[in-house]
Amino acid sequence: MRTIETPYGRRAPYESQLIQALAKSWGEVIAPNGGAAANILGISEQNVVSSVYWTTGPNRTLRHGRRSIVLRHVPAWQLSAPDRPAGLLLRALIWLGPKFPQEIEQALEKVVPSLAANDQEEFASLQGVMPAWLAHPVSKCLAYG
Repeated sequence: MRTIETPYGRRAPYESQLIQALAKSWGEVIAPNGGAAANILGISEQNVVSSVYWTTGPNRTLRHGRRSIVLRHVPAWQLSAPDRPAGLLLRALIWLGPKFPQEIEQALEKVVPSLAANDQEEFASLQGVMPAWLAHPVSKCLAYG
């Protein structure tokens, strides 16, 4: 991607534009990592310091201006619904991990009701790719609200 000319001079393209262009060019799925997803959804108040994305491609470190962008390979199921709220929630829950079942339940109680009906249906359909430690609390939340 080329630099963008503004009235104040040249600047690098936005990071999100760069990631979208690279994903399209390489034919890979690239999405924000679980920590960033948790922050976006309000599950975590921790701010992401470095730019780390999950990808179906190999591990890479890219330079974007003065910043580094890290691409980490993860299994394809972790990148289900990459540009959708259901996928964002999936990655946030994966980031919480199996050692924190109470936090997973709290996150589900907070986020699932705020999803649109079609996003809730899409999230429910992702249970088939989830490991048991995640699918169980998800099915419990979706069944009992």
